[in-house]
Amino acid sequence: MKMKFIITILTVFCFVALIFSSCGSKSSNKNLQTEKPVIDIVKNSPGYGKSYSGNKQNSNKVQQTIISKVTFFIENSGSMKGYVTGSTKYVDVLTDLTNHPDFIKQNVIRNFYFNSGASIPHKITNLQNNLVPANFNQAKSNLNQLFKTALDSNGKSTVTVLISDGIYDMCPEPTPLNKLTILSHALRSVFINKLQNTNFQTIVVKLKSDFSGRYFPGNCCNASNINQERPYYLWVFGETEILKKYFSDEYLKNLNGYVNSARYFKFNLEKDIYKPNSYKKIGTYNPSTNDKYSLENVKTNSAGVFQFSIAVNFSKLPLNDNYLTDKSNYICTNGFVIVSIDAPTNVTKLGLPNQTHLIVVKKTGNPIGQLTVSLLNKGYDWISDTNLNNDCNINGNTTQTFGFEVLNQGIIEAYQNFNDGKVIAKFNINLRN
Repeated sequence: MKMKFIITILTVFCFVALIFSSCGSKSSNKNLQTEKPVIDIVKNSPGYGKSYSGNKQNSNKVQQTIISKVTFFIENSGSMKGYVTGSTKYVDVLTDLTNHPDFIKQNVIRNFYFNSGASIPHKITNLQNNLVPANFNQAKSNLNQLFKTALDSNGKSTVTVLISDGIYDMCPEPTPLNKLTILSHALRSVFINKLQNTNFQTIVVKLKSDFSGRYFPGNCCNASNINQERPYYLWVFGETEILKKYFSDEYLKNLNGYVNSARYFKFNLEKDIYKPNSYKKIGTYNPSTNDKYSLENVKTNSAGVFQFSIAVNFSKLPLNDNYLTDKSNYICTNGFVIVSIDAPTNVTKLGLPNQTHLIVVKKTGNPIGQLTVSLLNKGYDWISDTNLNNDCNINGNTTQTFGFEVLNQGIIEAYQNFNDGKVIAKFNINLRN
């Protein structure tokens, strides 16, 4: 009896100790939770922009592509003052962009800085209250330094947005176009230095807004008062998966005053992203048993036509569907031509997981040989159309920007240093007797 009593006492003691141990553990974990950091920007700091992970998520949940922080750099030189005079599309876009619904839902940290590139960035806490003419008062701007500051702030799981009219301040340069070329080469170096260590995408967005105020020409002629629409630009920097999620083409096109956009990125497609497909087949063939990229016993129909499709997976490419379905963006060898670029259906999903497009190709005549279909990196015509070499008489010009093509050429050439020529992707198919 005594022994049973002792065992009962020990059992109760262990149970109570276990409860207190458990409570103490929870209290300790609570005190060790990481608080969100409050970090002021340090100009050109190499550590700025690193991902903040916050509290650990439940390990049983699937990790999603998330953004930890967005940093906005807003050019505040005097040339930008006309965009904030009155109720303008510019003000609407900035307040809309910075209150992206996903940023709000996910409590994403957002930092705002006024910066002309010619002075240290100035942090602001309430963007809406600061979009007034009095704050756009910097005498000069330095676009290359503005880009460098923006790029230096960008890191893993973060996004940086630069807002500017994209006009280089050339005064008192006597040969502004020559100087522009030099500045473009310097900007190329800024991007190359960043791209060496990271793989980020750059989105350029052209928008238009009412502008009422003093226009300062890049050509160093006399300033003039104008009251008309003028273009301005967003440059968005971040990892491709993040930009695909938060800055899709559909989202950008819904911004007030959207005109056009371009995306620059490193081409790093997986090689195994395509396969021959019988969709819209004309003539006959047998799939090769030894090589999935080959077709055997290839024969035309009675009219001498041979046609088939190539199923491809473009899901990793940050290009909009208008680009991917434009036949003029492809070239073929061996006398073939592009018939169409179609969306897959359940019927046409034959043998390639996650295919996104079906490239239909055709040839009249002997099809035997190797066919290569290439997706070209043709660039964006709207960038050269936007360019203006002399802006001394800007009155009535609502679409062009001084030196815009030269500025973007520096960015384009930087990415070309890491890409394979002017071809984004190649699809080789062997056609045999």
